[in-house]
Amino acid sequence: MGRKKVPAIQNVGVIAAHRASALGCSIIMFWLLPALYWDSGLSQAGLNALSYAWWIAAIPSLVALILTFRSGSSPRLMRYLDLVSIGTIGIILASVPWVGNVSGLNEGAHYLLAMCHLATVTGLAVAPRSGRAADLDLPLILLNTVSYIIAFIAIGDATMLAIVALLSVVAMMMFVTGDRVMIQLESLRADSEHRAIHDGLTGLLNRDGFIQSVEEAIETGAVQPVDACTTVTVTEHQDNVLGDGTASWLVLLDLVGFKQVNDRFGHTAGDMVLTQVAERLRHALPQTALIARLASDEFAFIISGASENGMECTLGRLLDLMSTPYPHDHGSSEVSASVGTTRLRLGSATTDLMAEADLAMYESKKTTTSYVTHYDRSLKEHFETRIDLVARLRQALADRDIEFWAQPVVLSNNLRPVGVELLARWKLADGSFESPANFIPIAEETGLVVEIGRQALSFAASLLERWDDDPELRDLGVNVNIAASHLTDGLLEDVIAVQPQGDDRLGIEFVESQLILDHEQDSAGKLGAILEELKRRRYRLLIDDFGTGYSSLSYLWAIPLSAIKIDRSLVFGVEEDRTKAGLLTATVAMARQLQVPCVAEGVETDEAIVALNRLGVPILQGFGIARPRPIAETEISLRRMVRNARGAAQELPDTNEFVKSLEQLNADGYRLSVEDLDPDRSVD
Repeated sequence: MGRKKVPAIQNVGVIAAHRASALGCSIIMFWLLPALYWDSGLSQAGLNALSYAWWIAAIPSLVALILTFRSGSSPRLMRYLDLVSIGTIGIILASVPWVGNVSGLNEGAHYLLAMCHLATVTGLAVAPRSGRAADLDLPLILLNTVSYIIAFIAIGDATMLAIVALLSVVAMMMFVTGDRVMIQLESLRADSEHRAIHDGLTGLLNRDGFIQSVEEAIETGAVQPVDACTTVTVTEHQDNVLGDGTASWLVLLDLVGFKQVNDRFGHTAGDMVLTQVAERLRHALPQTALIARLASDEFAFIISGASENGMECTLGRLLDLMSTPYPHDHGSSEVSASVGTTRLRLGSATTDLMAEADLAMYESKKTTTSYVTHYDRSLKEHFETRIDLVARLRQALADRDIEFWAQPVVLSNNLRPVGVELLARWKLADGSFESPANFIPIAEETGLVVEIGRQALSFAASLLERWDDDPELRDLGVNVNIAASHLTDGLLEDVIAVQPQGDDRLGIEFVESQLILDHEQDSAGKLGAILEELKRRRYRLLIDDFGTGYSSLSYLWAIPLSAIKIDRSLVFGVEEDRTKAGLLTATVAMARQLQVPCVAEGVETDEAIVALNRLGVPILQGFGIARPRPIAETEISLRRMVRNARGAAQELPDTNEFVKSLEQLNADGYRLSVEDLDPDRSVD
């Protein structure tokens, strides 16, 4: 009956308890034996032998017990001490019946002898062991059993012989049961440790396991060079690379398009994609590579023994493999990847290296020319600048330092204003302004854009309330840009909070991408219900930047729109571009079918105004009409524009007849000129 070897037990408390029990047994043995043989005629030589044996057994146990609580103790020495201690104690206890005159023991000594056997075999059966010392348990139990059975046969005490035999059988059963329990416990411990550092879905290392493995690889130099297309010795930064001069790289990979798979087809399809990604990484990278799934769609791995060119070659092959469609229960999906890399350097914390690769990966997401970005110091400087900007923007929002300027929106036939669009402006302490191109994207990434939207809604409500008493401005609307994330993040509550009674002068502008995503996910019930409720409360809903992004038409029929704002990319140069003119004509016709007006953004010139009016676009907005200005300046311009548009002589017909009349006058030889209706409209 052999004992199955299990990994060494790592619990310090269990090992310490075992070693303390071994030491205790040796002490008990030292005092028990003289009492046991008090009347047995034990010679002084026998007592001396027991004393020497006790020291042989006790000293290793004592040393091992002390070393248990000291970090850095040699595992090999500890196992050797265990081996000596356990073996010596077992052999000495087996020799107890034979160190004196067994036949001369009285009846009380028989019980002491049986108790000594019970303590021996029970202790050996249940005491936790590790390493080679565990292999001594069964032989020592058998040795003691045989020794004590022979002793009681020699004594002639049948009762005690039966007791000893029964105790031996019980000890054997305890040993077998305990052995199985220990194996199961060790298996559970190993499984728990594996789960703690591995991802349950893909079987790859998780973040903790990856960091631990990378740190061990750096400390031990276990990162091995691999064939990475071309292995070139690195000649720069030689003090910062591992191994024999070739560099090792920490690579972070983030899936692009995975969220859409999850959102559209569900988590089951997403899990199938992630499993396939893990398999492709295993296939493309060497077997010794450290590969991990750090988060939902973020992976990491090590490429060793490669130059920058060789590493890029490996990543190129990997990205080609990753871009192959992923089959799942609902068909297949295309998922690409963004990659960031950094050199694996001696003396650098793994978390710092991962932060560098993460910065590079974030940068690769922003570029359309490359999906692989290598870390350099400029990225860190850019990141620190961004962090500072986020902190200052957060404080500016808390202090209400974000201003809202207004840009007029006018009718195309007479340039009469119908409202304004609010635009956020961040005025700095020195009087200059932070460019919206800098802070709006960051606000969107950090979620601060929702707070900007809330403050814009509050400003719009106060502006409309002020205009209620102004006969020239009371009919004008105010449009507020709302980020896609704000649509389902409390927008309805925020609008009702500032305008609880509803107001058809308050317009909500949002881009079409969120509508498309919501419509494709069949979750239009949620967003659609919000928009329907806003419409029911008489707020206006406008699609912004129409003609870019998805430009799907199916959702337009399901959304209660008030207007469609045509993106400036379709408006710019329309007076000369017949293709754009055709697209605009089609858009206007579609809008008429939906019974909503079109608003052309980005109108820059008088020629564009005439062309857009000729094409039937009813409402215009752009620098060619008026630039965004602080609200006080905009109100002055609005009043002037209202007064200028009152005369019928200034109105342009709303059809193509005006253009036909001009063409006829020109054909008849009349000289035509255009006079500014508003001299201030194009002034900065």
